Amino acid sequence: MSKQKERTIMKKAALAFIVLLFAGAFALWWFSPKQVLKRKSSTLLKTLTIEPGGGQAGRQLGVYSLGPLLAQEVELESETLPEVNGSHERSELESAYSTLCKHAKQPRFTLEHFDRVDVSDTQAEVALTLNALV
Repeated sequence: MSKQKERTIMKKAALAFIVLLFAGAFALWWFSPKQVLKRKSSTLLKTLTIEPGGGQAGRQLGVYSLGPLLAQEVELESETLPEVNGSHERSELESAYSTLCKHAKQPRFTLEHFDRVDVSDTQAEVALTLNALV
């Protein structure tokens, strides 16, 4: 085998190794608990947002997609709406969302930024700032 061919093979192998290294690093970041929580929180806000033109049945189906995004018990804290502060069961939040679907024309929840995402062995905490139009 010629030296030129060996160099070409080595370059291709090095390039493949670098690509695999970056893919592995990306996978570690993408599937890290903090990133998973951020994606789930963003999905939750998209689920809570109801686009205009959807029928009542479509709105109510959102309740089923809400459940998997919530823990069995959720602690809410709000500086602007103190009446929502406290611990709430998933079923209570699903019921509130169902009521929102029935009575609000176009609720919109938009993420401004994540303030904090903490993950421990038994629980996770996400603090975020959002804009809500109900």
